[in-house]
Amino acid sequence: MMEPASPWCVVLASQEEMHRVWGRFDHGPPASASHHWMIIVGISAVFVLAVLVWRASKKRSTRVYTSDSSAKLFSELCAAHGLPRANRKLLKRLADARGVTNPAMLFLEPHQFGTNGLPAELKASAPELGRIHGQLFE
Repeated sequence: MMEPASPWCVVLASQEEMHRVWGRFDHGPPASASHHWMIIVGISAVFVLAVLVWRASKKRSTRVYTSDSSAKLFSELCAAHGLPRANRKLLKRLADARGVTNPAMLFLEPHQFGTNGLPAELKASAPELGRIHGQLFE
């Protein structure tokens, strides 16, 4: 005579039957998770790149200058007067146009901001130069 099946055997058999019915339909091997690894590597690369860009921008703002550096003096004068980067570039262009070797000298010579004798490439920036002159000397 046959023994009645234990309840555990019935549960295990039903789970095996469910797997056969609801398992993989293509009967292929499980897919590798390479696309998941590509996403993880991509996100990690973006994070590392962001950190490197952040460090480079911090390092740029804290450059080491020699004690008698005219570039540092110009940078500190522009920062003290709250001049944005566009105005700093404009002042450097003005110094080049006027033949001033040290752009920091523009902070001591208000007559350099005059519109007479400006080269053609700076004529369009005359109103901005006037505003900078007012900010620095008035």
